[in-house]
Amino acid sequence: MTVNYRIAGGTDLDSVFKARTSAAAANVGFRDNTGTDLSQRYEPRGSTTARANTNYRTTGNVDLSQIFMDINTAPIQLNETLGAANSGTLTGYRNSASGYGAIGSLTGTAEWTIGGVTYRLEQCTSSTTLSGDILIRVSNATVTPPNTDACFTFIRLTGDFVGANDTPKTFLRSANYVTNTGTTPNGRPMRLWQINVAGSEMANGNNYGFELG
Repeated sequence: MTVNYRIAGGTDLDSVFKARTSAAAANVGFRDNTGTDLSQRYEPRGSTTARANTNYRTTGNVDLSQIFMDINTAPIQLNETLGAANSGTLTGYRNSASGYGAIGSLTGTAEWTIGGVTYRLEQCTSSTTLSGDILIRVSNATVTPPNTDACFTFIRLTGDFVGANDTPKTFLRSANYVTNTGTTPNGRPMRLWQINVAGSEMANGNNYGFELG
C-alpha cells in the first residue's frame, strides 16, 4: 500500500512508519486519499527511538518522525518491573534459572520470542568494576543469540539510579558485544553485551521499569 506522501529519495510513508495497532496519536493534519488523518494509519512512537526527520511537520512544527513509530522498530517483548539487588560488584537482576543464582527479581516472564525464536534474559546488571556499566546477557536453548535485531534492539530502564538520577536510560544493542560466553553453567548458549553508559548504575533495593524490544 501507499499513502502518496514521500520522503527524500522517494520512499512512501507506508514504508517509513509502522501500521497502527494501538490507540491513535492526536491528529497531525495530514490526510490520506480518503480524508482520514494519518494518525489513524500509523503507530504512535511512544518511547521508542525516532527515525530521521521526514520533513513533514505539524502546525506545531513537529516532524512526523517524532510522532509515529519507525517501521524498523522491534516490538516491545518485555515490559515488566525489575527489582535490583547486590551480588559482589553487580547490582540488578540475574535469572535464577541461569545457574548463576538470582540477585534481583523480574515480574512476569524473562523470555521473549522474535521470529519464532525464544530468548531468555539471563542478566541485566550494572557493575562497579568493569568498564561496561550495563551488562546484558541473553541465552537461547540451542544456538548462540545473534548480535542482530533478531535478538533485541534495546533495553530501557526507568527509575532512581545511583546519585538520585531518575533520567530514563535506553541502552541500544551494541555491535561490540564482549563475547559468546559459552554454555556454562546451564547448558544454554549465551551472549554478553557490555554497554558503556556512565552514571547509570542501578541501586540496591530499587525497582525499575524494564522494557526490552
